[in-house]
Amino acid sequence: MHTYTPIETLREYRLSDLLRLAKISLNEASELLCRSARSLRRWKHDTPQCVIDYLLIRAGFLGAISNDWDGWRLFNGELITPNGYTLKPGEITAIPYQYALVAEYRRILREQPHSQDIPFENVIPLHR
Repeated sequence: MHTYTPIETLREYRLSDLLRLAKISLNEASELLCRSARSLRRWKHDTPQCVIDYLLIRAGFLGAISNDWDGWRLFNGELITPNGYTLKPGEITAIPYQYALVAEYRRILREQPHSQDIPFENVIPLHR
């Protein structure tokens, strides 16, 4: 289970912690950022914001892209919601079809006698 850490808290992490989260070495980061390892070591306590956000995105923290995505993560090819639900790419692709199926189901239920109230109108099941 993944725990939620606000993006602003993650942005305060030291460079070494960000590298660990992104699962890359200082040398790999220096190649990716087109800077020397020496330059990165100088950023130890004053890392540029764009580098912090790059490393957070590389680690799967989508809040570094936009605050609207704070708490959302990508991990092992799955999208993880702030409350811990996981969605695989196929499940995300299927969402419009699920909405269409639910709409059709509701239409059929409305045509049935004695079915004015449809329970759970806004519920779409997810799994943890």
